[in-house]
Amino acid sequence: MKMLMISLAGAALIATPAAAGMQSGGQATAAQAKDKDDPNRMICRAIESTGSRLRKERQCMTAAEWAVHNAESRRDIERGQSNRPLNSPGG
Repeated sequence: MKMLMISLAGAALIATPAAAGMQSGGQATAAQAKDKDDPNRMICRAIESTGSRLRKERQCMTAAEWAVHNAESRRDIERGQSNRPLNSPGG
């Protein structure tokens, strides 16, 4: 009986920090999700330099600035693809 009580007490001590860790982990996940949606958070990316496979530049912008940059790049690519000259029938 005494051994059973010691075992139960030990199990309770082990389970308590685990349960506390789950609660704080849940809060951290919510905070990370909030940070991920923040348009003012800084994001840094390594951009390869033209003409070199080894040289990379680090470019940092906010999430909102990256969204604008990506939209402009996509627009430029689509414009370039739609403005290609048609091949002549004889060529």
